[in-house]
Amino acid sequence: MLNRQEYLLVTDYYSKYPIIAKLSDTSSAAIARQMTGIFSLFGPPEEIVSDNGPQFVGKPFQDMCKKWNIKHITSSPHYPRSNGLAERMVRTIKNLLTKCSQTSQDSQLAMMHLRATPVDNNLRSPAEMLFGRPIRTTLPSHYLSRDSAATEFLLNRQDKMKEVHDRHASSDLPPLHVGQPVRVLHPRDNTWIPAKVSKVCEEPRSYEVSTPNGGILRRNRSHLREIPSTNPTPKRVRFDEENHSTETQPEEDNVQRTPMSNSNQSQQTYSQTTRSGRTIRKPERFMFED
Repeated sequence: MLNRQEYLLVTDYYSKYPIIAKLSDTSSAAIARQMTGIFSLFGPPEEIVSDNGPQFVGKPFQDMCKKWNIKHITSSPHYPRSNGLAERMVRTIKNLLTKCSQTSQDSQLAMMHLRATPVDNNLRSPAEMLFGRPIRTTLPSHYLSRDSAATEFLLNRQDKMKEVHDRHASSDLPPLHVGQPVRVLHPRDNTWIPAKVSKVCEEPRSYEVSTPNGGILRRNRSHLREIPSTNPTPKRVRFDEENHSTETQPEEDNVQRTPMSNSNQSQQTYSQTTRSGRTIRKPERFMFED
């Protein structure tokens, strides 16, 4: 929403070509009609990545995806990084429309110039990447020759960006399994609440968890924390000198206490012996009295 006006923004992952449309109705059926109009012009994509808004999970939109043979993938709730291209394009279009409103410029003309602007010196504009040819604009511009070098450069550029990101990013968290107790981040008050994994989703690093009040939440792995299990009772390993073998015994059953008289003291003290009969002598400060 911008200036109390709802918009639909569609971006091509390959060319970064943005398509924007004003909405008078934000229902699932209205979104499906807008999308079919776009597909009739540019052709249907193989996949659509969207957030979990009611417009995209509604039956009319799902029926539209089935009719056009499109795979629909939703990003993890409260995790915009899983659909970073759309989030970045939203900021770009909002800034462009805001400046056009402040300066009374034609927003459609500005959108055309944005689509015709090369990403950098080695990559063609979104319009040329999508149509295979440069489009005519009202501004003087220089276009690269149309060959496969741009596509190769784009793939290398994305690989380098991923390499830099992975170099500074933390390691992947271990996967979770169904029934595992976890803590899930509450997005509003930034607290962790107990939950249990109920489903491992097909989307990468996405899980459904059940909360104590019976609710079902879908969250990214970064919003889930494992609950460590309690440590088992400590055990001590005893070595059998005669048989040269070891035996693990609980801490309480490992030693026997037998009375022993002390010539220097009138009271009775105790010594500790192993099961093999060897006496364990401790310093006097650890001796105890009756």
